[in-house]
Amino acid sequence: MLPDLATTDAIILSATLLLELLQGNILSISSVNLLVLDQVNLAQGGHPLAQIMLEHYHAAESSSRPRVLGLMDISVAQETDLLSIENTVDASVSGLSLEIRNMLMSNVSKPVEIVTFYESSGLKRETTLCGQLRGADPDGKVIKKQFSGAAATLRDVGPCAADLVWRRYMISTEAEFKALELDLTGDDAADEAAAEILSIRSKIRTLLKNWTFTMPNLNPSSKSFNVTPKFAKLVQILQCFEYQGDHFRGIVFVHKRSTAAAIADMLRTLGDELSFLRPQPLCGPDRVSPGTGTDFSAQQDIIGEFRTGKTNLLISTRFGEDGIELPSATCVIRFDLFPNHISYAQSRARTNQRNGHFIIMVEQGNDVHRRLIHGVARLDPLMQQWVHAVANSHSGVVPPQSLLEKTNAERVESDDEDPIEEFIQDPTTGGRIYLKDATGVVYKYIADGNAKGPTSKPLFEYESLPGRMYVCTVSLFQHSPLPKVTGPPAQTKGEARRQACYETCCKLFKMGYLEHGYFPRPSTMRSFLPDIYANFSGEPDYEARGSKPSKVHNPTAALSLDTNGRPIKGKTAGTRCYARKRPAFWKNTVMTGDTDQLFPTVIDINLADHTEEKYRTMCLLTRHPLPPIGPFKLFFSGFPAMVQLRRCAPIDITEEQFSTLHKYTVRICRSISGKAVECDLERTPYFFAPMKSDWKCPEAPTTVGSVRPDVRDGLSWDDIVTGSAHWVRPLKTKTKEALEVDLEDAIIQDRWIEFTRKYDAIRLRTDLNPLSKPVGEERESEFENYVEFCKVRRKGFEGLRDEHQPMIEVTAATQLINRLNPACNMSSTPRKRPSQFLIPELCARFVISSSIFRTAHLLPSIIRRIDDFCLVKEVNAKLFDNWLNENTLLVALCAPSASVEFDYERLELLGDAYLKYLSSIYLFVTYPTQPEGAMHVARQKIISNRSLLQNAREADVPQYIQSKPFTPRAWIPYNFKVARSLPQTKGSDQDNGAPDIAGIPQDITEIDEQEPGPALSPVPPVAAMQPTNPSIPILEEGEMEDVPAEPTQPSPAEVPTSDRDGVKAEEPDSSSQNKQARKRWEDVRVQWLGDKCVADVAEAIIGAACITGGIEAALKIAKDLGCYLPRVDRWSDFGRKALAPPPESTAELSEESVAAIEKIVGWNELPCYERLEFLGDAVLDYLVIGHIFDLYGQLSPGALTLLKGAMVTNTALATICVETELYTYIIHDSPALQTSIDDYVRELKKAQNLEYQLAESEGRMPGQYWVDVEPPKALSDVVESILGAILVSDNFVADGTQTMYDLLLKPFYEKHISLKTLSHHPTKILFELFQSRGCQKFEIVREDDVDDDNFNGNGMRCDVICHDVILASAIDLTAQLASRRASFLALDALEGDPEFLSRTCDCRALNEASKGSKGSRRRKSNLGAESKKDASKDNDKAQSDDYDATHDGAHYEMDDEGDGDGDELAVEGVLYDEDEDEDEDDEEGRNDGEGHSEEVVA
Repeated sequence: MLPDLATTDAIILSATLLLELLQGNILSISSVNLLVLDQVNLAQGGHPLAQIMLEHYHAAESSSRPRVLGLMDISVAQETDLLSIENTVDASVSGLSLEIRNMLMSNVSKPVEIVTFYESSGLKRETTLCGQLRGADPDGKVIKKQFSGAAATLRDVGPCAADLVWRRYMISTEAEFKALELDLTGDDAADEAAAEILSIRSKIRTLLKNWTFTMPNLNPSSKSFNVTPKFAKLVQILQCFEYQGDHFRGIVFVHKRSTAAAIADMLRTLGDELSFLRPQPLCGPDRVSPGTGTDFSAQQDIIGEFRTGKTNLLISTRFGEDGIELPSATCVIRFDLFPNHISYAQSRARTNQRNGHFIIMVEQGNDVHRRLIHGVARLDPLMQQWVHAVANSHSGVVPPQSLLEKTNAERVESDDEDPIEEFIQDPTTGGRIYLKDATGVVYKYIADGNAKGPTSKPLFEYESLPGRMYVCTVSLFQHSPLPKVTGPPAQTKGEARRQACYETCCKLFKMGYLEHGYFPRPSTMRSFLPDIYANFSGEPDYEARGSKPSKVHNPTAALSLDTNGRPIKGKTAGTRCYARKRPAFWKNTVMTGDTDQLFPTVIDINLADHTEEKYRTMCLLTRHPLPPIGPFKLFFSGFPAMVQLRRCAPIDITEEQFSTLHKYTVRICRSISGKAVECDLERTPYFFAPMKSDWKCPEAPTTVGSVRPDVRDGLSWDDIVTGSAHWVRPLKTKTKEALEVDLEDAIIQDRWIEFTRKYDAIRLRTDLNPLSKPVGEERESEFENYVEFCKVRRKGFEGLRDEHQPMIEVTAATQLINRLNPACNMSSTPRKRPSQFLIPELCARFVISSSIFRTAHLLPSIIRRIDDFCLVKEVNAKLFDNWLNENTLLVALCAPSASVEFDYERLELLGDAYLKYLSSIYLFVTYPTQPEGAMHVARQKIISNRSLLQNAREADVPQYIQSKPFTPRAWIPYNFKVARSLPQTKGSDQDNGAPDIAGIPQDITEIDEQEPGPALSPVPPVAAMQPTNPSIPILEEGEMEDVPAEPTQPSPAEVPTSDRDGVKAEEPDSSSQNKQARKRWEDVRVQWLGDKCVADVAEAIIGAACITGGIEAALKIAKDLGCYLPRVDRWSDFGRKALAPPPESTAELSEESVAAIEKIVGWNELPCYERLEFLGDAVLDYLVIGHIFDLYGQLSPGALTLLKGAMVTNTALATICVETELYTYIIHDSPALQTSIDDYVRELKKAQNLEYQLAESEGRMPGQYWVDVEPPKALSDVVESILGAILVSDNFVADGTQTMYDLLLKPFYEKHISLKTLSHHPTKILFELFQSRGCQKFEIVREDDVDDDNFNGNGMRCDVICHDVILASAIDLTAQLASRRASFLALDALEGDPEFLSRTCDCRALNEASKGSKGSRRRKSNLGAESKKDASKDNDKAQSDDYDATHDGAHYEMDDEGDGDGDELAVEGVLYDEDEDEDEDDEEGRNDGEGHSEEVVA
């Protein structure tokens, strides 16, 4: 029993017992003050002492760790790894003489690690020989791969080695060249192609035979210098080991085979300078180009020669890291840098000799190399221990969780492995796992799933087989679905380990447990526009990222023309056409998914608080498991309902079930889209299936590797089979009781065609029959009864068999709307009022139940959100190494024109402030002698919109931006098609209900459910619904907008405007040209984005990084986006680089003054020198934005801008300077300045007293009393300068500035600056907020002579009304005072409920529909008549005047200057001039720092 620690001073126990107490949470390491370890030399390997220190001591916070006293017997010192023990116990061994300590340190079996730098190479152009060979084979029909190898060799080794690639190729193919003959086959085309290949080969052979190859020249001052500085540095390193003579064994690691062979060839030619070297390349086998790789027997021969000394230098690819057993080397050189910690450990393991050297070559100025080196140099103790264990043992150990921390991995373009060999491809990101990657993936998976942390348990166990073969078994964590996996036999332990790890990855992937985060970083591919936009594809820079200067130009007139030279409607300067990326997940699942197994994802929608209608749970079945997607929202009348996607265990599917699911999915898609869509089974990306009505959704486990729930028994196969065979069936009208049962959860049709109106059955009305008088129904009320209505309105109606049958009470079935937009609601009024009572004899039941039908109408919105997250995961992996939170990144990529619940504008404010903060610090420490004005100009070049646009385009960010709104009516699943000419899809009032498909009778009699009669058989199944006319053209997914089943209103974001920037676009000459231009504008493959929109998204992504990982993550993302900040890759680099000398003359403060200032600001060590105001201004912006961003989590960007603008003005800062009495410590020699300060302080006190009195009388907080008092600029500069000084004194860590902000500025802001206390009239602020959200239905209603006791019945009442909701009311003596008070209360209400406008306001959506209708009518006008042309122009102008929505990222807001007229437009989608100063000293200059104002346009 554990004694009471409160009354016990000391506990004596064994290490094993202490470990058990800690693992059982009985004792906490933080509750121990002193830990005395006897025999501390045992704290290594898997001993309990080592586990206590690694798993518990190092896992605790440094402040809560106990002090450690270790005791060690000197007699065992010679067997002790002193360095390992000191790292483990986090202590230094004392009491040893220097001699004994050096002796103990020599026991460490760790090589000496050296980092050496080389200059970057400016070689970009190919050699003369390569150019001539390209002329002989311009299409790469013979030597395409050799071109790639020569280019890589040129980059890494130099032009001399690049030419040697061709000499090596000539030697290896000499026999093939001699045997060249033309074998005629009789096929003219084949013979012509063979003759062309023979001619190319002959030209290549002749050229290479006659070429004079040069020798390497290592003299950098010579004109004939023909190697890279990197190779020259390698030669210098090797020369340093000449003293080792025959004892030298070296390994040089490279990435590419061609580089390995070229280095070996070059070193052989340097016999005089490196005569002691005998190099040999070592590569994996290459089945594509035999002779360039190394087979197993040749590998063993090379290794044998290396062991005996015949070969003493191996130039190895990644294959040599762990793919084969190598003797220990005296020197290992990383010619190409390792991509991750695992590669670092494996390559370092090749030299574990005590006197060995591990040399890392790093390119000067390469930020990626710097990040990787810093990551290795700053490993935590647990990672150091793991790396050491991997380097010393073939068995491996469980890695710590820190292995999963985000690293700055370099993309390794390695051709060591066969590019056509088997690989595992992640469907979400496109990342691939080859054999060489499998070991690292297994390590990551185990680190993620092992909650207990690192243990000494071996991961890999080997078994020897006859014939010198080995088998490796991988042991995963306990709750893994695969505890152990055994790989195939291999000839070495290293290869057996790789094969076993690859087999483990294959099985985990097959079971759906290998998430996209485990895959290596996928390669990026540049986006290209479709052929029809060919004139745009040449304008952007699509070269390799960072390889060439950007080619982003200013908008030109040519960008506004189509391929025929005609102007594109709505295309203006500042708006460009970009390819629009679609998620790769569906394409990859169709290409690589299995046909005998599906992965179910249960769609769990919480609708209990929103509706009483039943929604059946449905399941989405995919060929690959969906990536993990967090909860998201759907909106019902403005109120959110949470959707959770619960991934379940895979289920095996028979061929018959597969076909049935496919037919049912097609039925669902046809019913909700209203289109005759179709897709082959092999190309269908996903399948829908309903769950049983009484099935309960299980909780899906969240831990890595946990077994997922099995839902196969929950699938409602009865509904699936019924829905897959027919679209309707007759109602059971034999008895009233049977009919009542049949109407439960039923969808009713009054027409026997597929695409017609559908109704929800409410109940059977036995009190009504077809002869009853219609009451309250618009269509039937003019008739005597329902029979008379049918005689007139239903053609071919011949009467009823039973005129006294009961009626069915129905309501219109659910409509397909955008559930992702909070402004969309279900209360849209249909154009025609549906029937309320239907005659059973004339109706049929739709095969899909009502509860399933309702849920199915949510599927398009759900699939769209899944697409969004898949796209976000893709861009996060490809561009940002999975550093960003995916929900936040999605917000950053959504433009306001997408019309969803969020957009990038708030994050753009945060990213903008961070960029200003970051660039200011960088310039401050990099240019210590530059004046403030020069730094302003330099900062503008870093953070201007033009720079952000250029960087975002080079990173290919625009293709991922979501700017087009989701249009449910145009939705068609991926790979589905729709016929251009559709049959009748909607029954009209004049329809007779007769079948469009022969064989279905108009009058249906009762058919027994168990014995389907002949009346049901003619109904064709899904497979028979395809268009029978082969001449009917089929539309792909991106083209279905032209032929909707019902007329749909286009989104305003897709409607081109004809007037921007005051320049009216030229109208096409004919309606066909206009239609073609509009079709190109609406093409789903492309999107038109304003330059400023792209720049804002880049800032928003940086803002998302600030939220995800703070300033460090934001720094990394900013550099990923191309911000030019060389030699800085961590925030701590600023402190080491700071070179800020004091000015030539600085007045010294007295000690009393310094102490007083330190007490006021809450910090000490304040240096005083110039340029601090420049730095402090950026610090203040960043702190203010961070404060209000967190404080007002849902406030609109316009409101945030208002608050920020009020907080950072010179007048506000001067007031803070006066209130804190900082102004009394200003040193100056200007009497005029002192007089100005005294006058300002006096006037400010007067304004303060007046405002406080007025606020007390009105019962509100005091506002901005300082705005009408002009301060001396020196007062505001003092506050900013002190902020800058504190930042510098803290080595640019923001703790001190945050302390000052919290102590001085934050209380002042919270007291005086909020939405209710802004200096503007509250009514103006209120109206600005409404209009910034596009709301138009708001007003202040006045009521005179209100009966109120406080005003003797003479009060004036004002109500603030928004969309018929009274936000606030106030009564006062005058209408002005009442309006002011009501506006204050309304602002308070909006601040308390930030989502109010999102729930209630649909003005923007209504305006979109209105403008779409106008555009549709305009397109139908006759352009030939002059009068109608004039009318069309007037209509265009009217549309332009009221266009207040967002347009594909080009943001438009109404500007009425506070008067509510809405008569002007402010364009935010066009790139503004960045040459203006972003933060002038005057009050009007406090904008956002990128040359565009953040003020809300009202």
